[in-house]
Amino acid sequence: MAVALRAPDPAELPALADQLDLSGTVAMAYPPPDPDRDLRVAEVDGHLAGGAVVQLVGSVTVLAGDGSEAFCRGHVLPGQRGRGVGSALLRWTLARAAAEPTACEAWTIAHDADALPLLEGAGFRLDSTGEVLSLDDPASVAAPNWPAGIRLDTSRRGRRLVAGLAEACDQAYAHLPRYHGATSSQVSRMLAHRDADPSLCLLALRDGAAVGFAFCLLERHAGVVEGWVHDLGVAPRMRGIGLGRALLWEGIRALRERGAAKVLLGMDAANHRARRLYQQTGFRTTETFGYHRLALPGRPSA
Repeated sequence: MAVALRAPDPAELPALADQLDLSGTVAMAYPPPDPDRDLRVAEVDGHLAGGAVVQLVGSVTVLAGDGSEAFCRGHVLPGQRGRGVGSALLRWTLARAAAEPTACEAWTIAHDADALPLLEGAGFRLDSTGEVLSLDDPASVAAPNWPAGIRLDTSRRGRRLVAGLAEACDQAYAHLPRYHGATSSQVSRMLAHRDADPSLCLLALRDGAAVGFAFCLLERHAGVVEGWVHDLGVAPRMRGIGLGRALLWEGIRALRERGAAKVLLGMDAANHRARRLYQQTGFRTTETFGYHRLALPGRPSA
């Protein structure tokens, strides 16, 4: 019994995309994987057994795309587990990540506890824990109260919107170790996606400068409209005055007005300030998962 890896055939791509979740926010933010270079399917005795993908991404936010990290995801079909498929896919994944000169780290999201021994054996370590939170009654959230001196701007379009979002990201995240700056090309890519709505890009301005933002999206699944607050950031010097709360509540209001039956967001489980805000707003945790990271040999830390 031997495991063979190969690039997927075109007819296999839709099923592989479903298995590897290639239609989510990462798909919006970054160029699609090249089937010959970035995707592999595994076969055992001529039968499909799983697949894997590697994509270069940025740090901290989908609005920054510096390519410093290799996002890895693999899937083994239930009937093929325990036959060495996961090990073969993981070896290819790490070799593919190491082939990218700009990638400093490989990381993955572990949804399946059965995969943890394999990841840990390869050197991956739990870096942080993430959560998905859901607000099931967006109509219960009141209109926001904006801090004195703050103006909300949702009117920007084109280059002015790109520049404003990049500025707001840099203001909010520049102090974080893995943040390497938002780029115009990355922000433009996000805004060019068919699901992006410029009117759901909320900029908080003070004296004309961007000091906070919320990047919101609508997604449709099985006929249900969901709202996502994908990024929410406030400049450190502007924290503690209620600006984050105002941006969150305004984002919820805007998503609800566009038909969102519920609103979701992701957070770092260690961010206790954000947790208090979200719980006070009515969000509840629906999913918990681990971010596992591995430093690539001979590379500086991201």
